[in-house]
Amino acid sequence: MSKILIIEDDENVLEPLTEMLSCENYEVTGTTSGEAGLKLAVSVRPDLILCDIVLPGMDGYAVLKALRENSVTHAIPVIFLTGQVSPKEIQTGFGMGVDDYLCKPAPRPVLLAAIRKHLQKRRPI
Repeated sequence: MSKILIIEDDENVLEPLTEMLSCENYEVTGTTSGEAGLKLAVSVRPDLILCDIVLPGMDGYAVLKALRENSVTHAIPVIFLTGQVSPKEIQTGFGMGVDDYLCKPAPRPVLLAAIRKHLQKRRPI
């Protein structure tokens, strides 16, 4: 069972997303802050991370930077799932090494396809 970490400050997004992915047979851990997300990424070692950009304290860009600089977490695929979708923000995310960039609310089939794609890249079947 693949492990997914969700870093999302809005409980109204985090809870249904956690439930949906759990129903898809993923082991899901969620948190509402970037700092807590980094700690969980190191301890849980998820197979994939879904991360919002707008977070209290440490934003998604800072989370991504810290993940990429840590030898334990640098290879974990990260998908930004965010409402921040200007061309500049998308370019910034990809320039920093995000694996995918989805606009909230992402349709279920789009989100699941992105997750499967990046999990397969990490662990070919």
